[in-house]
Amino acid sequence: MEHDYFAKLSCAVCSYILAAIFIYVLWKRAFNMAAMWKFRSDRRPYIVSFVVLALVGVIVLLGLYPSIITIPPDTTYNYVYAREFMPMYWHGFFTNVVHCACMIVFPHPLSMAIVPYLIGFFGLCHIVYKAAIEHCRRGLLWASIFAMFLLLMPETIQVLMYAGRNYQYALLSVYTLSLFLIDYMDRVKLTWTKFLGRTALVCFMACWRTEGIVYLAVYPFILYSIYYSNINILSKKTMLKGLTILLGIFFLFTLLDKYGSEKYQGLDYMIINVPGPLAAVWTNNPDTDYRGYQEDLEALNRVTPIDYIMKYGEMGTQNFNWDQLRISRQSNAGNNGAGFVNAAYSILLHNYNIFIKYQFNNFAISNGLAPLFQLKNCPGEEWKPSEKVNNFRKNVLRYYQVGQNDIANNYDIVVINPSIDKKLSQIVTKFTTILYKNGMKYSAYVKIALTLFTFVIVIESFISKRWPYFWIGAAILIVLLIVILFSPAVRQNYYNSSFYNQYYFIFCYLFQLKVERDNKKQVTIKAFDAIE
Repeated sequence: MEHDYFAKLSCAVCSYILAAIFIYVLWKRAFNMAAMWKFRSDRRPYIVSFVVLALVGVIVLLGLYPSIITIPPDTTYNYVYAREFMPMYWHGFFTNVVHCACMIVFPHPLSMAIVPYLIGFFGLCHIVYKAAIEHCRRGLLWASIFAMFLLLMPETIQVLMYAGRNYQYALLSVYTLSLFLIDYMDRVKLTWTKFLGRTALVCFMACWRTEGIVYLAVYPFILYSIYYSNINILSKKTMLKGLTILLGIFFLFTLLDKYGSEKYQGLDYMIINVPGPLAAVWTNNPDTDYRGYQEDLEALNRVTPIDYIMKYGEMGTQNFNWDQLRISRQSNAGNNGAGFVNAAYSILLHNYNIFIKYQFNNFAISNGLAPLFQLKNCPGEEWKPSEKVNNFRKNVLRYYQVGQNDIANNYDIVVINPSIDKKLSQIVTKFTTILYKNGMKYSAYVKIALTLFTFVIVIESFISKRWPYFWIGAAILIVLLIVILFSPAVRQNYYNSSFYNQYYFIFCYLFQLKVERDNKKQVTIKAFDAIE
């Protein structure tokens, strides 16, 4: 990729645009807070608590560095590419755009975590302020309870602190969806500037991660239910014009990612999703009598011999590519890759009962639960590479090692002095580790309760015709189901976006009910005054 000038140029242009947006957002929030401090003295306790929490977060980031960059899988690959304005298409074009933009704001790898943290923290506190404090007299108390609840959730450390794309995508999706709910609560007018900003955010989500296409699909319904149906301020002609712009922005964003994905990896990302469930199917008495089964096996063998999948499970394709002296991320199987994916899902859909059980077991284990279904153990033998393959792997992994060493050794941060900093880091690391380990014991049950509560809200919103909550809640649940069914491995961070969205979705919904109840009281009081 070192001579791919289009990829480098497009990444640089998008990064500078995003960096300008980051700087604008940070300064705007800071000035808004300064104005609030000057003109709204009753809001000063909120501002003080915000600043204290923000500073604590920054100290934690400094204490955890460099692990906030090196712990998320593959982030040091992204760092090596990002510092050269080169996109790592395996994680999506926009992952490196985000990291590049952060390092434009200030040129240090720490910025890959600290800039999204500040943006995300500003955004989440803005949501709490608008929903709880601006609309409710006792909102500060409930906002504080909600904030403490979130701070004790083990995912909070990851979502706010780490530079991995799953964590940063969770922040983006929470903020974007909550903006719509706040607009619904405020009954604001949709200006063209706001429309373009909202549209860009939704398109960004849809292109950054595959499951984000669900948010784009429901976006027109969200627009209609909040800005047209609710307060009737947009004409249908204006709506159609807006949807045309929406499709144009999405098409532009898609082209940037599609260019590199097709050029460098084809369907490689889809290919690695299926060896695990395929191995589970073949281990648990599969249905192989359907028409076309032999053709499906042949299509699989053109990319990865079935023996590898049977022997190594979810690592089958990757191990085969290593043995062939190539990496799964850029083997680019082309037409054979498309055939592999189609054949794999043909087998999985003919054995959907095993496939679904396997994926839900992955989901349960990822979130700290025991497997939900009984399945025979899937293959997973230890892979023993040859010396030739080992030398090849060492050469390929230099990107990770260079990035990790560069971050760890060449960017020393002195907060107070080296000895105090070391002690601070040990305390912070110990505290976050204890919080995460203990939190995982109960967080799975909290998540199950959250999902059930979200489902109830969606049904209630449908019955009561509270359409924005219906569409947004349904989108969150559909995204969660998609991630459960297609996540390629046991990894808890795949689910962060859906669960963090549920926290704020439920939070906004409860305050929406409070706002509606207060409005009804005001109407009743005015009616009595009129009678008197």
